[in-house]
Amino acid sequence: SLLNLVLKVKTIAPDAPPAALLDEAIQPPTTARVAAAVDALGALGALATAVDGGRPGVKPSAAGGSLSEGGACARVTTLGRLVASLPVSVPMGRLLVLGEAFGCGRQAALLAALLTLPDPFLQPYTRAAAAPAAEPATDGAAEAAAAEEDVGFFKPRLVHFTARGCSDPLAALALFDEWQRVLSTGGPPAAAQYAQAQRASYKRLSEIEYLSRELSSRLKRERLESGLSLPPPGTSAADGGPNLLTLQALLCAAFLPNLALGRTTCPPAVLADIARHRLDPSRTVAFIVGSGSQGGAHLTQANLAAALKPCGKLEQSIISKSRVHVNGALSLQTSALLSFASQEGAQLALRMAGMRGSLPVPLTGADGTARQPVGTAWLQAPQYACRLRFQRLTCLEDTAAVAPPEPAAGGVEGAAPARLAAAHDDAGESAEVLPVDQVWHSGSAVLSAAEPSPEERLLLATAWSRAGYRKKLLAHGATLLPAKPAGAAQLLALTFSRHVRLLAPPADAAPAAGGAIAAQVADGERAVAFALPWLLRRADLDAINELRAALSGSVGERPAADGEPAAAIQLRLMKLLVEKRPQLSEGLAAMAAAIAADATNLNCGEWPSTLLPPIGEPAGASGVLAELAAGGGAEPMEEEEAAWGGAHGGGAAHDEAGGVDGAASDEEDLELLEI
Repeated sequence: SLLNLVLKVKTIAPDAPPAALLDEAIQPPTTARVAAAVDALGALGALATAVDGGRPGVKPSAAGGSLSEGGACARVTTLGRLVASLPVSVPMGRLLVLGEAFGCGRQAALLAALLTLPDPFLQPYTRAAAAPAAEPATDGAAEAAAAEEDVGFFKPRLVHFTARGCSDPLAALALFDEWQRVLSTGGPPAAAQYAQAQRASYKRLSEIEYLSRELSSRLKRERLESGLSLPPPGTSAADGGPNLLTLQALLCAAFLPNLALGRTTCPPAVLADIARHRLDPSRTVAFIVGSGSQGGAHLTQANLAAALKPCGKLEQSIISKSRVHVNGALSLQTSALLSFASQEGAQLALRMAGMRGSLPVPLTGADGTARQPVGTAWLQAPQYACRLRFQRLTCLEDTAAVAPPEPAAGGVEGAAPARLAAAHDDAGESAEVLPVDQVWHSGSAVLSAAEPSPEERLLLATAWSRAGYRKKLLAHGATLLPAKPAGAAQLLALTFSRHVRLLAPPADAAPAAGGAIAAQVADGERAVAFALPWLLRRADLDAINELRAALSGSVGERPAADGEPAAAIQLRLMKLLVEKRPQLSEGLAAMAAAIAADATNLNCGEWPSTLLPPIGEPAGASGVLAELAAGGGAEPMEEEEAAWGGAHGGGAAHDEAGGVDGAASDEEDLELLEI
């Protein structure tokens, strides 16, 4: 990518502007693209403004945040030198270097390989996918068979995804670890059988193993040649390797602030229907029976159980009819509440509905035993109360972003206001908040919380891309940051983002002990503001800064002297995450939400040579309490509420261009954006 090229140019000719040297290429990149690449390298910590003994610090230009003079005054950091020696993209190299500091060198190398090479999980091959574009299939039985096959391929991925904290990269890592264990104990035949059972590629897993070893070897050789040995790792309390929180922290350190904010949303009519029948919302999916299904007259519980058998046991199915307004007239609408034995069953039902949100149910005899279907009922507009919807602020100028990192495996319109601080610079550049979808061929395609909750959740991505005529973003390599321990996601975002601003309540409303109740993180172009669930005190800030200093020292110019053993860094992290803090009162929580909603863009200033500079004292907030943000913004899921007989009326027509909430196809026309 252009990032790697610019970084190598700066390594070879430190004092020369990269654009001037690259202008000699056969197809030279534009000056704007080179400047954007320099900015991105500064955000990743591979370049720094010339401070700490170099030239005087130069702030980014007002027009685009560029390190001035086209990068001539920027210098390559220690992190940048190490990354430049690796045959992967800069973000993946950064992940590898930070992994060694965390004591997770093996896992980091595997994650970098997993995110660089093709997805080890396989997808079902269909003739329709290989054939030229044609009219959409109308054979309900054929579509039902295809949906069943897709669920068979998706289920192993979902099991790994859920077990590893709802993370696509960690799900693939879990698959590889188990495959390698089977390979070492049972040999290649047993490993091949395991890969086949998991719907994974033996060849791709072997390639991941080879590349990860190559990456680890190259990094060790570069450290040895450059005299950048790490401190001794120390003794860790973890016997079976790093725990889940440590791996999630590693991903945060490598890819923050690639964040999106969201929460669970569902039409009130659906929630009321679930509560009225005393069903578990985490195991229940609601559908509307399509108008072309004879109003659901022939749909029976036996038909539903047979069609949804790949999802697991269907404990209860409730088919009901109600009158709704369609184009100003009353119409009879049939709906179905499907309650499964587990949450996994509900998620697989969403998967069976496909990208278009339409699930075919072959109709048989009254007892469901007829051999040949007599028709097809279509279940449409699926609603799941635990489904997470996300939004992210992005600059309008991102359409001209520099070349992306290597492709990586990895909510939706209607999410509640995402408290994203808009960016406006002197050149008039503006930003917009876009809904975030998940890549369809990933575990996050059915990303859900354990239960419906108004709690704000944070989604981390390794990269973003545009889709849907540029009106939404796709999150690649998605990881849902943990909700437990309480506030763990916010702490991870604070601790491992390069630029952080803490926000305190106004002086007349601040607690006597002081502290921050909201925070803002940024990478120079975009800022994400969020409320904290507890009061961040001075002692907490000191602990965060100590951890930041320890990690920065381990990737700095003198890691053996300035860094800390990996075991000590992990211990600091665990103490910080498990520390109990009192929750904010209702009044302070509302104030925190208002402060976050009102936060202005965060000006990053210089890119320091320190990877994670100390976080300053909280900044006082004022003028944000006139109107609290509770209930503000657009009403969530307005179109879906209409389909479900909400206050807006409307019918249950199926949108062929839409999809299952929060999923997008790899076949869409995508434009990758830089991290």
